[in-house]
Amino acid sequence: FEISEVLSGKIWRVRYHYLIDPEFKKAMEGILGGSMADLKDKALEIVPDHLRETLEKDFKISEEYDALSEEERARNGGDMKQDMFVIKLEGEGGLLLYNPIRMHAEVKKWIEERGKVKFIVSGSSSHTNHLPGTALAYPDAKIVCASAADAKCKLVGMRPADYLYDVNKDGTGRGTMKDAKESLKGRVELFHVDGDNCTQALMILAHKHLFEVDLVYTPSEEGMKEIEFETGKTASHSKFRMFYYCNISPKIEPLGYELPIYRCWFLDPTTVFSRLGQDVPKSDGSGCDDMANSLRHILKAIREPGVCERVHCVHALSMNPDEFCEKVENTWGWLDGKSLIE
Repeated sequence: FEISEVLSGKIWRVRYHYLIDPEFKKAMEGILGGSMADLKDKALEIVPDHLRETLEKDFKISEEYDALSEEERARNGGDMKQDMFVIKLEGEGGLLLYNPIRMHAEVKKWIEERGKVKFIVSGSSSHTNHLPGTALAYPDAKIVCASAADAKCKLVGMRPADYLYDVNKDGTGRGTMKDAKESLKGRVELFHVDGDNCTQALMILAHKHLFEVDLVYTPSEEGMKEIEFETGKTASHSKFRMFYYCNISPKIEPLGYELPIYRCWFLDPTTVFSRLGQDVPKSDGSGCDDMANSLRHILKAIREPGVCERVHCVHALSMNPDEFCEKVENTWGWLDGKSLIE
């Protein structure tokens, strides 16, 4: 675990490093179109000339890393990482956990030293591995998530969510987006991305800081320099360069935007892939228009003077609002063929 303070006494980022079961990794690679090793030749074709030798070394480092024991991989920083944000609510509001991670005893102790957890917010129905465990750790906290996340997590024993942010009327007496906003009493703004049937993404705004997961996959230009994208020599640097040039680079797919191709498949009603989730896209493809309009509305809201000072992305570090809007445009500007920035 790595803990860093984002805003003094109010916001913290907790980063969890973990290992992945090799069989699970193979299964996911099969679903998503192959391993990075399978995509090596294509990646080496599109990588800039000055980084081609570096990327070739990255693939060798990856092979050596995969051959390590679990203990050795753990000492090298683990296979993957996941961020949670801990937000202290104004007044006596307690704490809000956004995108919960595994509640190890030491993390739970650290959290409880800062206050009582009142809200657990899942920002993506594709990031729910630790939502049930967090709900169990804090039985009095209110759970805010999408209906798909709720259905999935109830299958492994999680109690029903208190608020379903992607429905207007649940039918079981549980709260909706409107009810969640009222419960938060204006201390946190909630922005659901309509039309995103893959993750049902939810951004939140607290203390003039915006938080998101599963919408932006790469740091800003300054962020890329900060993480030493081109020059870093650790296994983590190698993995991210490989991931970028195999899956994210605008040159890897004809679409020409910075996002994994499976995010497009989920929105395409003609693909089998789009039927894998609980929410399926509209048969006429207009879900893309819905998502574009929703993102347009959110970006306009956060660009209003004095509304948002910083944006924190689970997959892409932090950036200023203008950089974030540009990143969203470079990731999702294809949705309806019009700019998302008004």
